[in-house]
Amino acid sequence: MIKYFAILSLILTLAACDMAPSEKLGIDYHTHIWSPELGKEMSELCGILMPCETSEMAKGTNAKDLMPILDTSRFNRAAIMSGAYLFGSPEFKLEIEDQVKLTRVEKQFMADQVATSEKLFGFFSSNPIADYAIEEARYWKKKGGFDGMKLHMAMGGVDFFNPDHIQKLQNLFDVVDDKDMTILIHLQNRNPEYDDRDVEVFINDILPHVPNSTIIIAHAINWGNGLAQDKKALDHFIKAMNEGRVDTGRTYIGVGAILKEGLGEERQALFLEQFRSLNIKNW
Repeated sequence: MIKYFAILSLILTLAACDMAPSEKLGIDYHTHIWSPELGKEMSELCGILMPCETSEMAKGTNAKDLMPILDTSRFNRAAIMSGAYLFGSPEFKLEIEDQVKLTRVEKQFMADQVATSEKLFGFFSSNPIADYAIEEARYWKKKGGFDGMKLHMAMGGVDFFNPDHIQKLQNLFDVVDDKDMTILIHLQNRNPEYDDRDVEVFINDILPHVPNSTIIIAHAINWGNGLAQDKKALDHFIKAMNEGRVDTGRTYIGVGAILKEGLGEERQALFLEQFRSLNIKNW
């Protein structure tokens, strides 16, 4: 039983394409660890926002917890996504002063953990539309210790049809964009009708503001618990990549997922059809 929420990713490329294990696929690009401070806040939402056990969540996790998993899996390195963005989520109901303080503390915790091993790569994070997000990005780009940034559109409450949110995202990407920066994005937001229209806004209005960074779209553009959960969104992004509207030289779709038991054969077949419609190098 894996005790950590979303700590491992399911990489389907090998099975889907009958490939032998390769050192090129030796990095798990989506793992999480968290401090006791964040664990305390998350533990109050166990069973409400996420599946977890309250006491275990509240303890926090660290690099020492992750390393044995790496040592016994096909992955020998891991990119760790900071969970600092959660402090700015509506569910946490924190005052802005506490958000700012805890966001900085969580990032420092993450930087300290990443520094313990050359096998680990850190991604900082903030609520992308929070007023402090840009200052945090500037601070950590200057200080160093991270290889990328993680953005979570749903937990941040991002609305792709809100001009103010789009402007904030554009401003943040303008600051972060760098050829040495990788940005991993949980693109699906809280829009109950999230589909190709949301993806089109992202392609037209957001991506042009990161002309240099490497972009990874997490969880096959959806929530990551079924992979075929929203066919329109994934089909649309793949089509844009195949048509050259999205730079395939630096844009990738992550297949990391937490799969529910009983995923039907029809849904599996649907995802494999989508998977095979895009060059394997972009997965």
